[in-house]
Amino acid sequence: MFFGGKNKTNVLFVSDMHGDIPENNYYFRFPIDVIFFLGDNGEAAVNQVLEALPGIPAYGVAGNHDYDNTYGNSRALDIHGQRVKVKGMTFGGIGGCIRYKGTDSRWLLTEEEAAGVLGKVSGADFIISHSPPTRRIGGGKGYNACHDEGCQYPDPHRGFIELGRFLDRHSPKAVFHGHLHKTYSYMHGNTLVKGVYGIELVCFEKIFGQLAVYYTDCKIFEPVLVGSGKERG
Repeated sequence: MFFGGKNKTNVLFVSDMHGDIPENNYYFRFPIDVIFFLGDNGEAAVNQVLEALPGIPAYGVAGNHDYDNTYGNSRALDIHGQRVKVKGMTFGGIGGCIRYKGTDSRWLLTEEEAAGVLGKVSGADFIISHSPPTRRIGGGKGYNACHDEGCQYPDPHRGFIELGRFLDRHSPKAVFHGHLHKTYSYMHGNTLVKGVYGIELVCFEKIFGQLAVYYTDCKIFEPVLVGSGKERG
C-alpha cells in the first residue's frame, strides 16, 4: 500500500508524544513524503523524528502545552495560520486549543481568535490542527459551547466550535488533529475528521480522480473515499 508513485503521497503524523522519544519506530521504514507535527510532542521527540528522517519536509502546529517558538530550533516550519502545498495538495494549520483557563498563553485561543486563524487558511484541501472540531449536538448543526451550564471556561477537550463551523462552510477533504490522546475517525458532513495519537502514517492516493485516504491505526489498511460519507469510529 505504501509505495512511491505520482498518484500517492505518504504523510507521517506525530502527535502528543509529550517528550517521549520514538526509537526505531515501525513507520520510519516506509517511504515518507512529508511530516506533520500536531503539537504537544516536546523538542526531544520532534528532533528524534527529524534525525531519523533526514531531508524530508516537515511542518507543524503547536499544542496547548508547547512554547511560543515551538519549532524554532528544528527544520520543521510552524504553519499556524498558514498554508503549504505538498504534491499538489494544500494543507492549512491551526495550533493550540480552546482557552480553558486564565493563564497567559499564546496557544490558548478564544473562539474569535480561532475563527481569525481559520480565515487565513480557507481554501486548503486539508486542515492540520492540534485541537479537534467540536462535534455537533445530536448530529445536527448546533454546538454545545460549555458542556456545563454557566461555566466560566469550556472543557479543554471539546474542541473549537469555529473549526466545526469552518467545516460546515468550506468542507475541506479532511482534518487531522491531536490533543485527545485517541486514534479514531468520523465524517463531519463531507469532511473526514481523523484523530491521531503518537505516530501514524497516512497515504493519500488518487483513484480515477477521487482521493482515497489509507491510515494505519491498528495496522488496518482500509481506504476512506473522502466525501463518500463512509465512517469508521
